[in-house]
Amino acid sequence: MTDSGNDPLVPILVEDDRFIPEHLIAPEDYWEGGFAPASPAPASVVAEADDEAKVNAAIAKATAGGLVGMSPADRIAALTAIKDAVETRIKWEKSTIIENLLGATSAQSIPTPLGNLSFKPAARPVKFDEDKLLAYVQEHHPDMVTTRTVHEIEPEFRKALLASVIHCGDDDFALGTDGTVIDFAYLGDETAAQIAYPASSAQKQVKAQARRAIDEHFLTLTSGMLDAAKDITL
Repeated sequence: MTDSGNDPLVPILVEDDRFIPEHLIAPEDYWEGGFAPASPAPASVVAEADDEAKVNAAIAKATAGGLVGMSPADRIAALTAIKDAVETRIKWEKSTIIENLLGATSAQSIPTPLGNLSFKPAARPVKFDEDKLLAYVQEHHPDMVTTRTVHEIEPEFRKALLASVIHCGDDDFALGTDGTVIDFAYLGDETAAQIAYPASSAQKQVKAQARRAIDEHFLTLTSGMLDAAKDITL
């Protein structure tokens, strides 16, 4: 090997007649003692990698079932129908439990392999009739009643007035009836964009099919959950 001095950018002639910059050549004692073991990755990095792997595996499993060929809109419609079917089934199951516990007067816990449910019996909250309350206080504690003048816009006029307000741009508003500029209207906080699945004959049929699918494949959907719960309790 030809010595090039201390300049790391000067090429060095090696045995096979190639020129390699000196800074890319390891010192002769570099390989003595073998490779040094790599430092283990921090626990947080390992956990993040595990979480990412789990998410990727879940996505792969979901898309393997036929979601790959569906558009986002298709999936929203299908998942909304499934959500509706699940919520309907939950409501029915809750009503069944409540019927079975008819007459119970205290809260209790309902054990399941997936974790306990809680039951709270029906109750009638105490309400107050404000007019009768006022009459009682006026009769028995008149010094505790104060008189105040309340200004209120006639409801129908208010509704019509607000309906006539038009937005003229920026923070400017006027009445659409006569063009009068007004200062009692303003723009509120921006609402987030939304996607909905409105009722239709197609939606009705899809939701019915989703309910049938939940009934037919319920054990398949929950088998993994039950296995995981058993592992936790062992």
